[in-house]
Amino acid sequence: MAGLFLPSRIHAGAGSGLSRNDMEVLARFRQLHDAIDTATDRSVPPARRVFMRPGGVCKAICFLTGLLVLVSCGAKAPKESENNASYYYTRGIEQYDRREYRDSLNSLTTAVALAPDNAKLMYHLARAYAVMGDAGSAMGWLEKTVSLGFDFGAETDPNFDAVRKLPKYSEIVKQMQEIKRPISSSAVAFIIPERDLMPENIAYDPIEGRFFVGSTYKRKIISIDKAGVREDFTTEGQDGLWSVFGMKVDPERRTLWVASSVYRGMVGFDYRQFGIACVFKYDLKERKCIRKYFLDERPKRHDFNDLVLNAEGDLFITDDMADAIYWIPRESDRLETFVRPEHVTHPNGICLSDDGKYLYVSHTEGVSIIDVDTRASRKVGHPANVTLCGIDGLYFYRNCLVGIQVYSPERLVQFYLTPDHQAVERTRIIEVNNPHFELPTTGVIVENTLFYIANSQLRRFNDEDGTIFPMERLHDIVILKAKL
Repeated sequence: MAGLFLPSRIHAGAGSGLSRNDMEVLARFRQLHDAIDTATDRSVPPARRVFMRPGGVCKAICFLTGLLVLVSCGAKAPKESENNASYYYTRGIEQYDRREYRDSLNSLTTAVALAPDNAKLMYHLARAYAVMGDAGSAMGWLEKTVSLGFDFGAETDPNFDAVRKLPKYSEIVKQMQEIKRPISSSAVAFIIPERDLMPENIAYDPIEGRFFVGSTYKRKIISIDKAGVREDFTTEGQDGLWSVFGMKVDPERRTLWVASSVYRGMVGFDYRQFGIACVFKYDLKERKCIRKYFLDERPKRHDFNDLVLNAEGDLFITDDMADAIYWIPRESDRLETFVRPEHVTHPNGICLSDDGKYLYVSHTEGVSIIDVDTRASRKVGHPANVTLCGIDGLYFYRNCLVGIQVYSPERLVQFYLTPDHQAVERTRIIEVNNPHFELPTTGVIVENTLFYIANSQLRRFNDEDGTIFPMERLHDIVILKAKL
């Protein structure tokens, strides 16, 4: 989600290259910090807390000494953590920043081998080749990136200075200019004048004609009725709600399902809760929470992202930090592991085929199709000039996948499937280079129209302390609609 796959969700430690074992070490380090400094004001960033009271310097020395001991006792990543593209991408970027270009090239080459359809990886591999003086390979990977319809800023990237005089580079520039051309089929559906909402997901109740929009920052859910009247469905932190991510309405059973996780960019963030995830179940008639399904296995991290319902009322949830799909079968009404697909890291968007036989899940390596009965999975096939990487919101509509790709440029794409649902035949770009776009995330299909969040603004946080930008640097939330 953060880093390689989706920059929309910025968690402390996410995308940092920390293994699961590293996270255990970090958890012990946090316990040590709590024991040393339990009375500290939790509103102060963790790195500064220890210095704020008498004796703080001594405590800092003990604190850092303890950290060094813990790290020296076992921060080696287990092999499974080193066998995915995200790990090698993160390592490759860190090596690149340290000017360890040969090592960076090796790491990024491995990352591309593990996720061969990932345009963002291709771009960084091209940069590494360029700075190493291999102009041919640099141009080859840059051309591949652009052929997939993405441009990550090569024209202004100084790392490509050495190859700009090559004839092939001017051809690639022409392709990049074409990528910047707007394609628009969307219109503004409505605007939410709540700039600091930081929404990630939207749901729809066809019975009452109401939309629900979840806030990652304010830890609440708002509703918008047919007349456009907006109100809080839940207030800030009500029912213990954390950042709101995936939401789905079950119109038949009159319930709203909500995926919620502890997120750095939320009001009242407490790092001690980091790694907990929960599904909340709301009664739409009574407007109250009727059940919570917690998953707390700290120091192992969980992060519920998106969810989907089948006709029987079974709920499927992606966990982008555990690389797993969970479910809540209607019959047992318990949170259970559904499947941990092979070669799937950071599962994100999820949808079901119309017949309910197949789940489609977007992740770092692309999109996988999962047989609901056998739980077997495989990657969705596609032509060479198509990539299914970088998709946040993912939807099934009339034997098509509809995906919101959050690469550069951000775009809404319709992927037409083969009759057996196993592969993509062709694509149609519905929206790209829309002036409202600022990290579009997810949407909801209402009849033949997709309503989707155009500007989540989930990057508008200060990296150092996780605080939100001032209101004058934020914008009203725009919900777009596009006919499919």
